[in-house]
Amino acid sequence: MPGTPPKFEITSMPRIERGWRVFFFYSCAVSLTGFVSMLFADLLWRTGWSTSRTVLLVLFIILFLFIAIGCVHGVFGFVLRTFGDRRRITKLKNHRDQDISGTSTAIVFPIYNEDVVRVYEGLRATFESLAKTGQLERFDFFILSDSTDPDKWVEEERRWYDLIRELDALGRIYYRRRLVNEARKSGNVRDFLNTWGRRYRYFIVADADSVMRGETLVDLVKMMEAHPTVGLIQTVPALVNAESLFGRIQQFANRLYAPVFIAGLNYWALDLGNYWGHNAIIRTEPFMQFCDLPQLPGRKPFGGQILSHDFVDAALMVRENWEAWLAYDLEGSYEEAPQAMIENAQRE
Repeated sequence: MPGTPPKFEITSMPRIERGWRVFFFYSCAVSLTGFVSMLFADLLWRTGWSTSRTVLLVLFIILFLFIAIGCVHGVFGFVLRTFGDRRRITKLKNHRDQDISGTSTAIVFPIYNEDVVRVYEGLRATFESLAKTGQLERFDFFILSDSTDPDKWVEEERRWYDLIRELDALGRIYYRRRLVNEARKSGNVRDFLNTWGRRYRYFIVADADSVMRGETLVDLVKMMEAHPTVGLIQTVPALVNAESLFGRIQQFANRLYAPVFIAGLNYWALDLGNYWGHNAIIRTEPFMQFCDLPQLPGRKPFGGQILSHDFVDAALMVRENWEAWLAYDLEGSYEEAPQAMIENAQRE
């Protein structure tokens, strides 16, 4: 991306504390794997050893290690949710009284041939909730269309006009459609940043099915202001509006297990967290400076454009010593999920 924003002084968490957490967490997973693998090896030895059983044992150890890591995430998360953890972004500092009067934040909705009514109603709910906080003037909304269906173009523009008229939001909600769908969603966001990014200290990325509470948006900005070394804060969206059996199962699992497992993940990841591409706030200048995705050499699928851009974006930020946190206990972040297994596979 063009331009070279100024360097920032970065002071991250002491590496010793983070290192001990990583060591303790994965030692538990490895110890559990070792204990169970010894029992399995003893069973194989008693029933007769062979080359095929050696291969079986190796595969068992590798696969069980993944299971053990997931198990330890759940155990650690349960303990932390029960007794608390001081090392989480929402508790490191008292951000509630942080002044955000000098900030500007863009909330961007990248869309591609979406259900226009659903997108705009989600934006409306977020806009109205934010207005109730009294901080609406600190935020602008952008609908970033990559739609290729002409009928969608017309509907998007017509409903955008209706929306700003109904909400009296001219100059607050913007609509832009790209002529060339280059680099998909990551290219859509990059095009926005190239054009308008320097007007905003932060930007919040939403999906077409995202809804966020106004208090949550304000809290995210306050946390960024309170922590100048943080480059990205990812919320954990709760699934809503599921209607099919598959969707209800996904929603149930998300509500029951996600808070526990993400708390376990945050225990060892801390400021080396991740980004899932939506419902997250990002500091604009370092993102523009460091997160312009490269074209991978070679032939597809291992070369060309990076489709899972969000994980890579987080890695690029962390590589430059900007912190990335998971605000797993911050409520008011929502999304919808595919209602069928095939749709879910296509999304993945």
